[in-house]
Amino acid sequence: MTNVLCKPKLDPTTNEANFEAAREKLRQQLLILLENAYSIDAIVQYEMAVTAPTPAVEDKIAPRLYGNPVDPNQSTKAKDYTASSFKIPLENGSSLLTYTFRARDTRRQASFPLTLEYMPTHIEHQITEVPGIEEYKASSWLNFIDSLPSIALAGGEVPPVTSIDIDIPIPLRAYPTPPALQNQGFLQDDSGDTPETTLEKAKEWTFRFIYSQVHASQDRIDSVVRFNVPIDGSAKSLTAEPVDLVVMLARIIHVLGQLQAVFERDLLDVELNTPTSSPTFKQAQNALNAFATLTNGLDEAWSRWVAPINASANKSGNELNQELPFSILEDFIDKAEASEFVRVLRVTVVYPKVLPLGINNPPIVVFDGYIPEEVDPEDGALLTATGKLRREESPLALARLMAQDGCDTPPDDLTSRKAWIYRKIDPAIGEAVYLTWDEALEMPNRVVDISELDAIRYQNAWANLRIIRNLNLVGTDNPTREPFVYRTPVVQFRNPLRPLLDTSKAINVAKVPTGAIEKRTLAEHLNALFEAFFKGSPSQAQLVKLETRYAYALSGAASAPAIELPVLMVPPTEFQIPPDWQSLSETTMGGVDTAAFIATLALRITEWFDRNNPSPQSASFLFDLSAFSSLSNNSQPLVRVRNLVLYVEDIKH
Repeated sequence: MTNVLCKPKLDPTTNEANFEAAREKLRQQLLILLENAYSIDAIVQYEMAVTAPTPAVEDKIAPRLYGNPVDPNQSTKAKDYTASSFKIPLENGSSLLTYTFRARDTRRQASFPLTLEYMPTHIEHQITEVPGIEEYKASSWLNFIDSLPSIALAGGEVPPVTSIDIDIPIPLRAYPTPPALQNQGFLQDDSGDTPETTLEKAKEWTFRFIYSQVHASQDRIDSVVRFNVPIDGSAKSLTAEPVDLVVMLARIIHVLGQLQAVFERDLLDVELNTPTSSPTFKQAQNALNAFATLTNGLDEAWSRWVAPINASANKSGNELNQELPFSILEDFIDKAEASEFVRVLRVTVVYPKVLPLGINNPPIVVFDGYIPEEVDPEDGALLTATGKLRREESPLALARLMAQDGCDTPPDDLTSRKAWIYRKIDPAIGEAVYLTWDEALEMPNRVVDISELDAIRYQNAWANLRIIRNLNLVGTDNPTREPFVYRTPVVQFRNPLRPLLDTSKAINVAKVPTGAIEKRTLAEHLNALFEAFFKGSPSQAQLVKLETRYAYALSGAASAPAIELPVLMVPPTEFQIPPDWQSLSETTMGGVDTAAFIATLALRITEWFDRNNPSPQSASFLFDLSAFSSLSNNSQPLVRVRNLVLYVEDIKH
């Protein structure tokens, strides 16, 4: 038996009386019903100051007050929990009020915040040993006709405080099943029915992954999404998932008995003069080699197991394998609907205060058929636009959510959090407007989106996650002690997810990058286009393919058909990206020089125009630009923009 929470700090030696009283209370409950060992969730204990007259000489055991915890406000339905009776020895000095607590459905509520009163209803006295029956006692009982006042909180307030607030933790003692990864994919920005878009929108994508779990309010999801993971042949080691600590220990335990037997039988007999060819030496050698193989990498596995998800270690956007760690917590808030209060699901995401460069939004959990509405993570109130900005910029001390687990974790203000509730898009008459807590617990799947990613800056994404159970049962200020905290192994998708973006909507090159039409030379237009397109690339060179056409109208009539002429095609070519366009400063050099590429391209287009002298009627150059991932070998383009339009009238000749 041990204490669940870090505060107050208790020790079986220093606080022997506390532990003895708790053990005795549990023993008494087991004598009533043995299955109470599994159904009791917590033992609640208060230290009491008792002032009482000295018991009579014949009373070897002091009388005891008896009663039950009572909720005077009935704030929680009686069917949700039960509490046992308590007994308080009436001896001068300190005493203990101890009772057991159980929840009817443990996975639906991580703790019970209650306001309770402790009102004695009986007194047990004339307590004596029963001759011939050990550990049993005979006693007399008196029922108070006039009820005694409830036990008051220490402090001497007038009137005395008898209603005592308490938050009782409900730890789940079953090891959680690891989450199951269902799917990962990408969503391309949809600008609606408009025929035009911008270059930024054409490169924008959302990373989405879906996982499922057996949900419990005591569980928290910890996830890390890695971006820009090299997946070519030279980086296979990065994609090899390391062996989990639990797996390694299971392998060792499986054969440890056999190895121990060999050590005791053969290894102890090996001496300096033992021939290396002898069976004894070879048996001992094989056992040692097997043990060395099994334990190889055990230190690294342990480091990974206990390593913190530290927001301060977040990559700043200047190297490959950038990481975005975050946590997902689910609980409920009471929200008024119709004539009653309904328990509504609230999802809170905890994330680093400083997100990786180019990521503007933290991850969000979404549900099909529901619209997320942001609420205050503290009280659940809907946030206005001003409130959203304030909440996003304010640092929150949430060390327990993103730092190393343990009772002595120092404060940390490097994390922020956002919370949402979910409103049904088209609720039927009589249906709940918001997604309820009970409905959410029965929905195994969760969908996580990281939106507004630039496909050139973030060319792939790879998610992993695990479940941590019981860590923050009553909040981050009083975490759960390690014996009750369970962690599943990390699960990860087999491969990173690479988006394949393709858009045919028109993009006016003259509006790149400011959004306003600018008249420039052809070389300046192309330079602005390529700089905006490759801004933030994680490499110094990227494979590009370009097709150029010339379009004009047969006449000035609106119904006149457009004629397109081929101008040139640049086959897949490694394009060198200048340092000030990149997110990296040190990568392998390669590709054609930027200035030479753009100058040559502009020159060839100009030569074609001068040589063919095409009609200038509503004329424009049309570019079909494709960029391939620089982190993997793939024949499909990472981003393809099919309809880049540069009107001739916007080109300075």
